[in-house]
Amino acid sequence: MLGAGCIFMVSTQLLSILQQAFPPAARRPGPAGYADAQIVACLVIGCRLQARSLRHLVRLLKASPPLVRALGLPRVPSAATLSRRLRRLAPRLLLLCRRLSRQVDPSWLGAMDATGLRTRARGSRWGWSRPYGPFCGLKLHAVVTPSGLLRDFVLTSAAVRESRVFFRGTGLAVLLADRGYDSERLAQAYAQAGVRLVARPRRLGAGKPRTPCRKKAAALLAMPAGRRLYRLRGTIERFFGWLKTHPALAVPVTSVAHLERVLAVLWLAMLLARLESRIGSPRNEICLQ
Repeated sequence: MLGAGCIFMVSTQLLSILQQAFPPAARRPGPAGYADAQIVACLVIGCRLQARSLRHLVRLLKASPPLVRALGLPRVPSAATLSRRLRRLAPRLLLLCRRLSRQVDPSWLGAMDATGLRTRARGSRWGWSRPYGPFCGLKLHAVVTPSGLLRDFVLTSAAVRESRVFFRGTGLAVLLADRGYDSERLAQAYAQAGVRLVARPRRLGAGKPRTPCRKKAAALLAMPAGRRLYRLRGTIERFFGWLKTHPALAVPVTSVAHLERVLAVLWLAMLLARLESRIGSPRNEICLQ
């Protein structure tokens, strides 16, 4: 039996937030129809309870009837129902997270990096990563704000280099990156989008001058203020460390779409936890419509 602390996690704040994004009218017909907000609330609670899989989440819900009543569920949905509804709701979840992340944390600064995920899922390829060396799997490219909130992510095969990924519409003015992003082509692309890319410069051979955008980044990092600013890039390393230890990523990944759905639910759980702490504060209201 789950304690009162778990009941608190499904407070009226969480349900009211989800019902704004998923109206109560969106309910499937039938004696045990579940609203979209109820399904998403179950998945978010699974992240907070460190559920290892959907079957584990179903067992946790069945062990706590007060939690099921607080969600307004006629009965505990099966793992197949949760999986089927999550597959259908995944595109809406990603759009909601991208819009909500800019409202919850309107930061102008972000850190960008990629990490390898070893898996034999469909779409995986052989690549290279500093912790693993040569490995077969996927790469998670992400942008994180200094407060530790995910702003956007892209999943590719392990063979894709970091400098080949371009993030659009993040709403950031400065992106901090490591040497893997020290590319004049990438810096110019971000400059045209109104974003300044600050990447640690690579060591160049003799007779190879730095290009204009890369020269500006090197000059900024040579200043004391620039070095203090660049220390904030460690936020994304801590984010990757937390993400790889989460039980939701311990299950075998079957495809890129499967991993995207898992990351979308984790992302929404992070945003809702931050949003719940802001309800009732004098800050600007958040619009989920």
